[in-house]
Amino acid sequence: MKILFIFIALLAGQATALACPEIRLDKAGSLSSYPVFDQANASAGTDMNICYAATAAQLLDTYRASRAQQEQLQNERTSPWWLAVNYSSSYKKDENSDVQFGEPDKALETIKIDGVCSQADLFGDQPTEEIIRFHQMVKEFYQSAGKNTEEKDAVLKLETLLQSLGFIKDSTLLADISVKALKEKTFVLFLRTLFQGKCQGKVKQDPAFQIERIDTERKGTPVEEKDKIIMETLQKSQPIEVSVCSQVLRTPDYDGSKGSKPRHFAKDCMRHSMLVIGSRTQKGECQYLVRDTYGSHSCTRTRNGQPWYHPSLECDGGQVWVPKEAVLKNIWGMTRISPENSIQ
Repeated sequence: MKILFIFIALLAGQATALACPEIRLDKAGSLSSYPVFDQANASAGTDMNICYAATAAQLLDTYRASRAQQEQLQNERTSPWWLAVNYSSSYKKDENSDVQFGEPDKALETIKIDGVCSQADLFGDQPTEEIIRFHQMVKEFYQSAGKNTEEKDAVLKLETLLQSLGFIKDSTLLADISVKALKEKTFVLFLRTLFQGKCQGKVKQDPAFQIERIDTERKGTPVEEKDKIIMETLQKSQPIEVSVCSQVLRTPDYDGSKGSKPRHFAKDCMRHSMLVIGSRTQKGECQYLVRDTYGSHSCTRTRNGQPWYHPSLECDGGQVWVPKEAVLKNIWGMTRISPENSIQ
Protein backbone atom coordinates (compact mmCIF):
# COMPACT_ATOMS: atom_id res chain seq x y z
CA MET A 1 0.00 0.00 0.00
CA LYS A 2 2.86 2.40 0.85
CA ILE A 3 4.42 1.77 -2.57
CA LEU A 4 1.08 2.58 -4.21
CA PHE A 5 0.86 5.91 -2.38
CA ILE A 6 4.42 6.78 -3.45
CA PHE A 7 3.57 5.88 -7.05
CA ILE A 8 0.41 8.02 -6.96
CA ALA A 9 2.39 10.92 -5.48
CA LEU A 10 4.97 10.62 -8.24
CA LEU A 11 2.25 10.67 -10.88
CA ALA A 12 0.68 13.74 -9.24
CA GLY A 13 4.07 15.47 -9.22
CA GLN A 14 4.60 14.71 -12.90
CA ALA A 15 1.12 16.03 -13.72
CA THR A 16 1.86 19.27 -11.84
CA ALA A 17 5.17 19.67 -13.67
CA LEU A 18 3.45 19.19 -17.02
CA ALA A 19 0.72 21.67 -16.13
CA CYS A 20 3.21 24.18 -14.70
CA PRO A 21 6.50 24.00 -16.66
CA GLU A 22 9.56 26.07 -15.80
CA ILE A 23 9.37 29.15 -18.07
CA ARG A 24 11.30 32.42 -17.74
CA LEU A 25 10.89 34.71 -20.73
CA ASP A 26 13.01 37.32 -18.96
CA LYS A 27 16.03 35.00 -18.79
CA ALA A 28 16.53 33.14 -22.04
CA GLY A 29 13.32 34.12 -23.74
CA SER A 30 11.82 36.98 -25.70
CA LEU A 31 11.93 39.45 -22.78
CA SER A 32 15.58 38.95 -21.88
CA SER A 33 16.62 42.24 -23.51
CA TYR A 34 13.79 44.37 -22.18
CA PRO A 35 13.89 45.98 -18.72
CA VAL A 36 10.95 46.45 -16.36
CA PHE A 37 9.23 49.74 -17.19
CA ASP A 38 8.69 52.37 -14.49
CA GLN A 39 5.55 54.50 -14.69
CA ALA A 40 6.14 56.47 -11.49
CA ASN A 41 8.44 58.93 -9.77
CA ALA A 42 8.41 57.39 -6.31
CA SER A 43 10.39 60.21 -4.66
CA ALA A 44 7.84 62.77 -5.85
CA GLY A 45 4.84 60.52 -5.18
CA THR A 46 3.80 60.74 -8.84
CA ASP A 47 2.19 57.83 -10.66
CA MET A 48 1.47 58.35 -14.36
CA ASN A 49 -0.86 55.33 -14.55
CA ILE A 50 0.18 54.26 -18.05
CA CYS A 51 0.50 50.56 -17.23
CA TYR A 52 -1.74 49.78 -20.23
CA ALA A 53 0.79 51.40 -22.58
CA ALA A 54 3.78 49.78 -20.87
CA THR A 55 2.37 46.27 -21.25
CA ALA A 56 1.25 46.99 -24.83
CA ALA A 57 4.75 48.23 -25.74
CA GLN A 58 6.43 45.10 -24.39
CA LEU A 59 3.91 42.82 -26.09
CA LEU A 60 4.84 44.48 -29.37
CA ASP A 61 8.57 44.39 -28.68
CA THR A 62 8.62 40.70 -27.81
CA TYR A 63 6.56 39.95 -30.90
CA ARG A 64 9.07 41.88 -33.02
CA ALA A 65 11.97 40.15 -31.25
CA SER A 66 10.51 36.77 -32.21
CA ARG A 67 10.96 37.76 -35.87
CA ALA A 68 14.46 39.27 -35.69
CA GLN A 69 17.71 39.19 -33.80
CA GLN A 70 17.10 40.74 -30.36
CA GLU A 71 20.41 42.59 -30.52
CA GLN A 72 19.06 44.60 -33.46
CA LEU A 73 16.08 45.76 -31.40
CA GLN A 74 17.67 46.76 -28.11
CA ASN A 75 17.87 50.41 -29.19
CA GLU A 76 14.42 50.33 -30.78
CA ARG A 77 12.24 49.62 -27.76
CA THR A 78 8.77 50.99 -28.28
CA SER A 79 8.06 54.05 -26.15
CA PRO A 80 5.09 53.49 -23.82
CA TRP A 81 4.71 57.28 -23.72
CA TRP A 82 4.24 57.30 -27.49
CA LEU A 83 1.52 54.64 -27.22
CA ALA A 84 -0.18 56.43 -24.31
CA VAL A 85 -0.33 59.70 -26.22
CA ASN A 86 -1.65 58.17 -29.43
CA TYR A 87 -4.20 56.09 -27.52
CA SER A 88 -5.41 59.16 -25.65
CA SER A 89 -5.56 61.17 -28.89
CA SER A 90 -7.72 58.52 -30.53
CA TYR A 91 -10.01 57.51 -27.68
CA LYS A 92 -10.23 60.54 -25.39
CA LYS A 93 -11.97 63.61 -26.79
CA ASP A 94 -12.24 65.65 -23.59
CA GLU A 95 -10.12 68.81 -23.64
CA ASN A 96 -9.06 68.13 -20.05
CA SER A 97 -8.10 64.50 -20.62
CA ASP A 98 -4.59 63.17 -20.06
CA VAL A 99 -2.64 60.04 -20.97
CA GLN A 100 -3.46 58.20 -17.76
CA PHE A 101 -5.58 55.01 -17.76
CA GLY A 102 -6.47 53.09 -20.90
CA GLU A 103 -6.85 49.74 -22.64
CA PRO A 104 -3.78 47.83 -23.91
CA ASP A 105 -5.50 46.29 -26.94
CA LYS A 106 -6.66 49.69 -28.19
CA ALA A 107 -3.20 51.13 -27.53
CA LEU A 108 -1.84 48.41 -29.81
CA GLU A 109 -4.47 49.23 -32.44
CA THR A 110 -3.17 52.79 -32.73
CA ILE A 111 0.18 51.39 -33.92
CA LYS A 112 -1.42 50.26 -37.16
CA ILE A 113 -2.29 53.89 -37.90
CA ASP A 114 0.41 55.94 -36.17
CA GLY A 115 3.32 53.48 -36.12
CA VAL A 116 5.77 53.52 -33.23
CA CYS A 117 8.63 55.69 -32.07
CA SER A 118 11.36 54.19 -29.93
CA GLN A 119 12.00 55.30 -26.38
CA ALA A 120 15.56 56.21 -27.37
CA ASP A 121 14.43 58.42 -30.26
CA LEU A 122 11.81 60.15 -28.14
CA PHE A 123 13.58 60.62 -24.81
CA GLY A 124 17.14 59.38 -25.26
CA ASP A 125 18.50 58.00 -22.01
CA GLN A 126 16.52 60.33 -19.74
CA PRO A 127 15.41 58.66 -16.47
CA THR A 128 11.76 58.28 -15.54
CA GLU A 129 11.89 61.26 -13.19
CA GLU A 130 12.90 63.60 -16.02
CA ILE A 131 10.27 62.23 -18.43
CA ILE A 132 7.52 62.71 -15.86
CA ARG A 133 8.84 66.21 -15.15
CA PHE A 134 8.71 66.91 -18.90
CA HIS A 135 5.07 65.79 -18.99
CA GLN A 136 4.10 67.91 -16.01
CA MET A 137 5.89 71.02 -17.28
CA VAL A 138 4.42 70.95 -20.79
CA LYS A 139 0.95 70.30 -19.38
CA GLU A 140 1.27 73.27 -17.04
CA PHE A 141 2.45 75.39 -19.96
CA TYR A 142 -0.46 74.29 -22.17
CA GLN A 143 -3.02 75.05 -19.46
CA SER A 144 -1.63 78.51 -18.70
CA ALA A 145 0.80 80.29 -21.01
CA GLY A 146 -0.09 78.24 -24.06
CA LYS A 147 -3.74 79.28 -23.96
CA ASN A 148 -3.55 82.74 -22.44
CA THR A 149 -0.65 84.34 -24.30
CA GLU A 150 -0.32 86.03 -27.67
CA GLU A 151 0.69 83.49 -30.32
CA LYS A 152 4.16 84.91 -30.98
CA ASP A 153 5.01 85.09 -27.29
CA ALA A 154 3.55 81.62 -26.67
CA VAL A 155 5.73 80.12 -29.40
CA LEU A 156 8.87 81.69 -27.94
CA LYS A 157 7.95 80.51 -24.45
CA LEU A 158 7.32 76.98 -25.68
CA GLU A 159 10.63 76.91 -27.56
CA THR A 160 12.42 78.05 -24.42
CA LEU A 161 10.66 75.41 -22.32
CA LEU A 162 11.41 72.56 -24.72
CA GLN A 163 15.06 73.60 -24.91
CA SER A 164 15.35 73.80 -21.12
CA LEU A 165 13.87 70.29 -20.80
CA GLY A 166 16.33 68.94 -23.37
CA PHE A 167 13.52 67.71 -25.60
CA ILE A 168 14.59 69.34 -28.90
CA LYS A 169 17.86 71.12 -29.68
CA ASP A 170 17.47 71.88 -33.39
CA SER A 171 16.23 75.51 -33.52
CA THR A 172 14.47 75.19 -36.90
CA LEU A 173 12.65 72.00 -35.90
CA LEU A 174 11.88 73.53 -32.51
CA ALA A 175 10.14 76.55 -34.04
CA ASP A 176 8.15 74.44 -36.50
CA ILE A 177 6.92 72.01 -33.85
CA SER A 178 6.03 74.79 -31.41
CA VAL A 179 3.85 76.62 -33.97
CA LYS A 180 2.01 73.41 -34.93
CA ALA A 181 1.51 72.22 -31.34
CA LEU A 182 -0.01 75.49 -30.18
CA LYS A 183 -2.76 75.15 -32.78
CA GLU A 184 -4.08 71.96 -31.20
CA LYS A 185 -7.31 72.14 -29.22
CA THR A 186 -6.61 69.57 -26.48
CA PHE A 187 -3.61 68.74 -24.36
CA VAL A 188 -3.19 65.20 -25.69
CA LEU A 189 -3.26 66.50 -29.28
CA PHE A 190 -0.74 69.17 -28.27
CA LEU A 191 1.48 66.46 -26.79
CA ARG A 192 1.02 64.19 -29.81
CA THR A 193 2.20 66.99 -32.13
CA LEU A 194 5.33 67.46 -30.00
CA PHE A 195 6.04 63.72 -30.11
CA GLN A 196 5.40 63.37 -33.82
CA GLY A 197 7.66 66.33 -34.53
CA LYS A 198 10.45 64.85 -32.42
CA CYS A 199 10.07 61.41 -34.06
CA GLN A 200 9.65 62.67 -37.61
CA GLY A 201 11.38 60.27 -39.99
CA LYS A 202 11.95 57.71 -37.23
CA VAL A 203 8.47 56.20 -36.95
CA LYS A 204 8.28 52.48 -37.75
CA GLN A 205 5.20 50.79 -39.18
CA ASP A 206 4.25 47.18 -38.48
CA PRO A 207 0.55 46.67 -39.32
CA ALA A 208 0.72 42.91 -39.80
CA PHE A 209 0.39 41.66 -36.23
CA GLN A 210 -2.91 40.35 -34.87
CA ILE A 211 -4.27 41.52 -31.50
CA GLU A 212 -6.45 39.27 -29.39
CA ARG A 213 -8.40 40.70 -26.47
CA ILE A 214 -10.12 38.16 -24.23
CA ASP A 215 -12.80 39.75 -22.04
CA THR A 216 -12.98 37.09 -19.35
CA GLU A 217 -15.22 39.13 -17.03
CA ARG A 218 -17.95 39.64 -19.62
CA LYS A 219 -17.79 36.03 -20.79
CA GLY A 220 -17.52 34.56 -17.30
CA THR A 221 -14.46 32.57 -18.38
CA PRO A 222 -13.62 29.71 -15.94
CA VAL A 223 -10.22 29.88 -14.23
CA GLU A 224 -9.19 26.65 -15.99
CA GLU A 225 -9.69 28.30 -19.36
CA LYS A 226 -7.76 31.39 -18.27
CA ASP A 227 -4.87 29.17 -17.20
CA LYS A 228 -4.94 27.32 -20.52
CA ILE A 229 -4.74 30.59 -22.47
CA ILE A 230 -1.86 31.86 -20.35
CA MET A 231 0.15 28.65 -20.51
CA GLU A 232 -0.23 28.15 -24.27
CA THR A 233 0.95 31.73 -24.82
CA LEU A 234 4.00 31.33 -22.57
CA GLN A 235 4.90 28.06 -24.25
CA LYS A 236 5.08 29.94 -27.55
CA SER A 237 7.68 32.26 -25.96
CA GLN A 238 5.28 35.19 -25.79
CA PRO A 239 4.11 37.11 -22.70
CA ILE A 240 0.45 37.81 -22.11
CA GLU A 241 -1.11 40.96 -20.63
CA VAL A 242 -3.48 40.39 -17.72
CA SER A 243 -5.96 43.03 -16.61
CA VAL A 244 -6.00 42.16 -12.95
CA CYS A 245 -6.78 43.41 -9.45
CA SER A 246 -3.37 44.61 -8.25
CA GLN A 247 -4.63 44.27 -4.69
CA VAL A 248 -3.62 40.61 -5.01
CA LEU A 249 0.04 41.72 -4.91
CA ARG A 250 -0.52 43.10 -1.42
CA THR A 251 -3.09 40.57 -0.22
CA PRO A 252 -2.49 37.21 -1.96
CA ASP A 253 -5.82 35.73 -0.82
CA TYR A 254 -7.75 38.70 -2.23
CA ASP A 255 -10.60 37.82 -4.60
CA GLY A 256 -11.71 40.81 -6.62
CA SER A 257 -14.36 38.80 -8.46
CA LYS A 258 -16.57 38.79 -5.37
CA GLY A 259 -18.27 42.08 -6.18
CA SER A 260 -21.86 43.15 -5.77
CA LYS A 261 -22.90 41.34 -8.96
CA PRO A 262 -21.81 38.10 -10.66
CA ARG A 263 -18.51 38.68 -12.50
CA HIS A 264 -18.49 42.30 -11.28
CA PHE A 265 -15.17 43.18 -9.70
CA ALA A 266 -14.99 44.95 -6.35
CA LYS A 267 -14.29 48.68 -6.14
CA ASP A 268 -11.17 48.17 -4.01
CA CYS A 269 -9.72 45.79 -6.61
CA MET A 270 -7.28 48.47 -7.90
CA ARG A 271 -7.43 47.58 -11.58
CA HIS A 272 -4.06 47.27 -13.20
CA SER A 273 -2.33 45.94 -16.33
CA MET A 274 0.64 43.57 -15.98
CA LEU A 275 2.40 40.85 -17.95
CA VAL A 276 2.63 37.16 -17.11
CA ILE A 277 6.11 36.17 -18.31
CA GLY A 278 6.83 32.85 -16.64
CA SER A 279 5.73 29.92 -14.51
CA ARG A 280 7.24 27.46 -12.05
CA THR A 281 6.35 24.91 -9.39
CA GLN A 282 7.45 25.90 -5.90
CA LYS A 283 6.80 23.52 -2.97
CA GLY A 284 4.06 21.79 -4.93
CA GLU A 285 2.37 25.09 -5.87
CA CYS A 286 2.18 26.50 -9.40
CA GLN A 287 3.20 30.15 -9.59
CA TYR A 288 3.14 32.77 -12.33
CA LEU A 289 5.93 35.29 -12.75
CA VAL A 290 4.21 38.67 -13.09
CA ARG A 291 6.07 41.66 -14.52
CA ASP A 292 4.83 44.87 -12.92
CA THR A 293 5.28 48.42 -14.27
CA TYR A 294 7.00 50.15 -11.35
CA GLY A 295 10.62 49.58 -12.23
CA SER A 296 13.28 47.15 -11.06
CA HIS A 297 13.42 48.91 -7.68
CA SER A 298 9.76 48.23 -6.83
CA CYS A 299 10.67 45.22 -4.63
CA THR A 300 11.66 47.73 -1.95
CA ARG A 301 8.88 50.22 -2.72
CA THR A 302 6.37 51.06 0.02
CA ARG A 303 2.80 52.35 0.05
CA ASN A 304 1.40 54.14 3.10
CA GLY A 305 4.31 52.76 5.09
CA GLN A 306 3.59 49.17 4.01
CA PRO A 307 5.54 46.99 1.54
CA TRP A 308 4.43 47.44 -2.07
CA TYR A 309 4.27 43.64 -2.40
CA HIS A 310 3.22 41.18 0.28
CA PRO A 311 6.31 39.83 2.11
CA SER A 312 5.26 36.24 1.32
CA LEU A 313 5.66 36.89 -2.41
CA GLU A 314 9.12 36.50 -3.91
CA CYS A 315 10.08 39.66 -5.77
CA ASP A 316 12.86 39.70 -8.36
CA GLY A 317 13.76 43.05 -9.93
CA GLY A 318 10.21 44.38 -10.19
CA GLN A 319 8.79 40.98 -11.11
CA VAL A 320 6.78 38.94 -8.61
CA TRP A 321 6.10 35.24 -8.21
CA VAL A 322 2.39 34.92 -7.36
CA PRO A 323 0.37 31.72 -6.77
CA LYS A 324 -1.43 30.82 -9.98
CA GLU A 325 -4.85 30.57 -8.31
CA ALA A 326 -4.46 34.04 -6.79
CA VAL A 327 -3.80 35.58 -10.20
CA LEU A 328 -6.51 33.67 -12.05
CA LYS A 329 -9.37 34.67 -9.75
CA ASN A 330 -8.43 38.34 -10.08
CA ILE A 331 -8.22 38.54 -13.90
CA TRP A 332 -11.04 40.22 -15.81
CA GLY A 333 -9.34 40.41 -19.20
CA MET A 334 -6.24 39.42 -21.18
CA THR A 335 -4.45 40.71 -24.28
CA ARG A 336 -1.91 38.98 -26.48
CA ILE A 337 -0.33 39.34 -29.90
CA SER A 338 -0.71 36.24 -32.01
CA PRO A 339 2.51 35.07 -33.70
CA GLU A 340 1.85 33.93 -37.28
CA ASN A 341 0.14 30.56 -37.48
CA SER A 342 0.71 29.76 -33.81
CA ILE A 343 -2.17 31.03 -31.67
CA GLN A 344 -5.66 30.75 -33.07
